Amino acid sequence: MTKTITIDLSKTKVDNLYSSVQVAIKTSLEIIGIPNDHHIICVARDVETPSKYYVVSQFYFRNSRTTAKSYQCLYVGEERRLVQANVKSVNRDNGSISIDYILNDISGTFSFPFHLNEAKPQDTYNGNSVELERLL
Repeated sequence: MTKTITIDLSKTKVDNLYSSVQVAIKTSLEIIGIPNDHHIICVARDVETPSKYYVVSQFYFRNSRTTAKSYQCLYVGEERRLVQANVKSVNRDNGSISIDYILNDISGTFSFPFHLNEAKPQDTYNGNSVELERLL
């Protein structure tokens, strides 16, 4: 015999599951909720599933007078349903960026070439690669 588990969501705000950074489509694409110290470095959309977006932001942290580090955040998901991925490593090469991340306990790699004549951006998640359309 199977069990039924009921979770009462009436007292839970489901939006808490999503990131404060979101993509909204009105007459244009808007990225909302970006913290003041973050800068958007790339935005892409899944070619096969155009409602799925990728937003990468960067911020700098100065831990001493002479030492500063940059950190990248990756947000993935549909309009108004972006979630922040757990960034494991970031590799930069001549402006191109590759981010290894974990989302829902599954590994992925987001690649965004800097130059327009290079390969298209892509995401490899759970062993499946998809081509992305560069929006910014």
